[in-house]
Amino acid sequence: MSNNEDNISRDGCESRRGFRDARYVHVGEANPVVPTPPGAGTSSGSPILPELTREEATVLGSEVLTFRKFSQFNDLIVHIIGEDVPPNLQGGFAECVLDEPLHQNMRKAGIYLPTPVQRCVMPSLLAGRDVYVVSERSAGKIASFVLPMVQLVLKQEILEMTAPQPYVIIVTPTRKTAAKTYAEARKFAYGTPVKVCVIDSTYEVQQREVASGCHILVVTSVLLMHLKSIGAITFRNVKAVVLHEADQIIQLGLRTTVELLMNDPTMPAKEHRQTIIHSLFNCVPVFDLAMDYMTKPITVFVNIVGGTSQDIVQTIHRVEQSEKRSVLEEILRRGDTRNTLVFVLGRKRAESLAAHLSDNLKIPSGVVFRGMKLVEQQKLLNDLKEGRKYVAVATLDAIVAPFKIPIDHVINYDLPKYIDEYARCIAQTGRSDKKGRATSFYDPRTDCALAEDLKEILFQFEQNVPYFLLDTEPDAGGSSAASTSGLTTSVKAENFAGEQRENKPTFTWEDSDDDELIDVVN
Repeated sequence: MSNNEDNISRDGCESRRGFRDARYVHVGEANPVVPTPPGAGTSSGSPILPELTREEATVLGSEVLTFRKFSQFNDLIVHIIGEDVPPNLQGGFAECVLDEPLHQNMRKAGIYLPTPVQRCVMPSLLAGRDVYVVSERSAGKIASFVLPMVQLVLKQEILEMTAPQPYVIIVTPTRKTAAKTYAEARKFAYGTPVKVCVIDSTYEVQQREVASGCHILVVTSVLLMHLKSIGAITFRNVKAVVLHEADQIIQLGLRTTVELLMNDPTMPAKEHRQTIIHSLFNCVPVFDLAMDYMTKPITVFVNIVGGTSQDIVQTIHRVEQSEKRSVLEEILRRGDTRNTLVFVLGRKRAESLAAHLSDNLKIPSGVVFRGMKLVEQQKLLNDLKEGRKYVAVATLDAIVAPFKIPIDHVINYDLPKYIDEYARCIAQTGRSDKKGRATSFYDPRTDCALAEDLKEILFQFEQNVPYFLLDTEPDAGGSSAASTSGLTTSVKAENFAGEQRENKPTFTWEDSDDDELIDVVN
């Protein structure tokens, strides 16, 4: 849970957020304990927060306040790659060169200390650098780029107040993500001349707002290019473009719209604008976008494996192919089967296993596969959420983003080929306050190339390493998988510098114009 992103309290109101007593690890080194935020002084140790007017409470947060520790940020790993990287924030937001209204809005919203991604990203953006960020949700990433973008607009000598000529364009994969991003941008721009607009639901009303003047526009790529095609906006004043959750934009088959945006004749060249790309996962299509549309970018990888020892309990069983079904049955019989996600190779295998669980074990199960129609996907999600189905059996290539509902148990019925794909699978659990479980079936005849990487990831996150992995010897296949894993950031650095283009990250999606690609996001 981020201190800057949505966190709804029990009464339905957005709570204020802050950090204290959290340890962060940057580039493999531990920093001192973060000091108590300014103003802390109540008997509970929470800070004394400013009182809000009714309008401020609506924009900045609720009058019913909470102040929490976010232990899930303990020991986050952050890798930074690039030339002439500005120093990270060592203390609080006071080190940031932000106008006073922005600092006031953060204090009123209960935001005192930066998250790891904010510590690393904000100084680079405020220095005018292009930044490529790979991090999960709930890492404070929205504020990490929104605050510098509001500051960028405030720095302009002359602001166009009535023309539809945005200075910053934030492109999102879905309208829901656009609405969430808009809420954050509106929060930080409150009380400043900066006008933030969004196109998400009430299209005609919002289009009129954009036409009356817009400085920061939050919009999906399709709606953005539609506005451009009808002459509703111009890119003449654009100083920065943000691709938020770029991997999801591409997964929805919208890469072409991004290329149309970047190559539009009225769009300033990449040398004359800032480009910020955020991705949930480091994948080839996003990597290519960064190479094509960024100038000397700074790359930030935040906890790329997707979990810590406190988040996910990983268990690996040695199971031969012929025994997998019976072992799965035993695991499901002895535990709560609700909100279980099972990964397998291939759609036919997934459909067969789901049918077996439903018919023979009486465990209602559904199937998730790549290319699944949105209406089918939504029906399955509703069935899982409301308890009509307990288990989702997914193909390994179907889900490349966090599932829309909390997953308690991930079972890798079939292990993927590469360790970063394994990390992506287990990252589906452990994303809430509750610990997640990840169980994997290891067959030495088919999975031996993954053994060394599995040992590395288990050791790194202080998990029990089974004896059959300790007895394995590294081989060419294992080292190859490691070279593209999320754990080996130095290789990614070489990739990004263009020195080893052949060793790109392993996630691959075909470019497609089909809007019905699986979208288990948001």
